[in-house]
Amino acid sequence: MNSQSMDSFILHPGDESACDIPKPRPRRVRGIDLESSHFVSFAQASLLPPGRDAFVVLADVIQDVTGQTHQLYVRDTDGRDVLLKFHLALEVNERWVQDEIPVGGGGMVCIRNPRIHRFLDGQVGLRVEDHDMATNFKYFAGCDIASFKRINEKLTQSLCEPKCEKCANPEARSLCSKCRCARYCTRDCQQQHWRIHKYVCNIVKTLREYEELFGTNPNPNIS
Repeated sequence: MNSQSMDSFILHPGDESACDIPKPRPRRVRGIDLESSHFVSFAQASLLPPGRDAFVVLADVIQDVTGQTHQLYVRDTDGRDVLLKFHLALEVNERWVQDEIPVGGGGMVCIRNPRIHRFLDGQVGLRVEDHDMATNFKYFAGCDIASFKRINEKLTQSLCEPKCEKCANPEARSLCSKCRCARYCTRDCQQQHWRIHKYVCNIVKTLREYEELFGTNPNPNIS
């Protein structure tokens, strides 16, 4: 995926249900500050006791661990490489695993409330279980931390200047049913922009989730 697609910020008809869009008046939100103390490095995360306010580590996927299934290295915002191991229940659907777990280098992950483990083989890293995948672990293929931050900046600008993502109509009131952010004035506008928005819709949805999660307490003391 090229950087232009990732940074274009528009938003979602991939399936037909996305076209059945409710039409409330869009509410203003302030966006999320990715430089706030809710977004930490692995070193900071290791110092936070259980039960503290929610926090998130952003990391680029670097590479697979050679010869090991579902193990890879990720690099956080401090430039530290950390081993990531996935532990899955026997009944977990293999197709779901292929869609949700990164393979090879590239892409990025967002990990909420990660805990550093010392594994029995002596390695130190993060353990991600299947029950974490639905809420605490996000993987975005074709993206990296820098692009993630640029998309967040464009999201904040768009929230301040609501208009149709296709034709710039200021009266656009229909919302993407998935990210609940992109605005369109007609179904045709939304469908025409899906080829661009499909690359960022899940990212925007995640950013909105973080805005809801952290919005009432943007800068907790984590020292």
